[in-house]
Amino acid sequence: MTNSLGKKDKERLLVLKSLSDTRWACHYEACFTLMKNYNSILTVLHEISKSKSENGDTKHNSKLLYNIMLRRETGYLCLLWNDILERCNKISINLQNKSNDILQAVKLLKSLKDYVSSLRESSTTYEHILGEFCTKISITYKNEGKRKITKKFPDGTNEASNLLCGNDKFRVETHYMIIDKFCSELGKRIKVYDGVVKHFLFLTKLNTEFTDEVTESVEEFIKLYNNDVDDLIKNELLHFKQFWEKCKPEFDGSDIHKILFKCSLASYSQSCSNIKLNTACP
Repeated sequence: MTNSLGKKDKERLLVLKSLSDTRWACHYEACFTLMKNYNSILTVLHEISKSKSENGDTKHNSKLLYNIMLRRETGYLCLLWNDILERCNKISINLQNKSNDILQAVKLLKSLKDYVSSLRESSTTYEHILGEFCTKISITYKNEGKRKITKKFPDGTNEASNLLCGNDKFRVETHYMIIDKFCSELGKRIKVYDGVVKHFLFLTKLNTEFTDEVTESVEEFIKLYNNDVDDLIKNELLHFKQFWEKCKPEFDGSDIHKILFKCSLASYSQSCSNIKLNTACP
């Protein structure tokens, strides 16, 4: 199998990969490798299933996999998931960038949701691509051409049930289901991020001009923690911004983690000085 795979990605050998429960990138890499080597994998599986040097179990399993990959449904899902996972992988990498703030993260997730949602009505496009993707794939779906079931009622009348089959069944029960479920789950994550933005956005904007969004975030923060802070925090933040401008720190002010770390160090140093002073006193 490895010998049959070509170098198709910047001279890098695209070896088949297993899925991982911890790394989302592995899902995309596995799907991408399968898509890029679909025809080669089919050829090798067919050769193994016919080989006289392989044992019975290996030949049987190869034939099963070969038949599964010949299904129109398999090729279609390979193309669809590759498009979805490729975008997910890019967004995932971007979200892990420490220079990103929470507002940027929300925008990235919302754009991903909009992109996946736009694929809902793209079944015709995938059907067209599928014919060029692999000529060996079946031209029909598993249940295509299935006859309609006629129901007979007690009064002697008949009614033909409009059961979906073939392309229509796959589009409604699989394609739509994947897109709708994915967008639904992504929406839940966006909702959580929206809550964080609503209350803590101002922490990532201490080195920029206060916009309406930032001001609203401060007000929401005050409402949420009304027992701990009061309206004066608005003035403190504006004063802090002026102080920040005078300090001109060497590190990026948008990185709240470094800001908090430096403040913690200053506080710790002051505490140590106080301890030494108190120890010296009788």
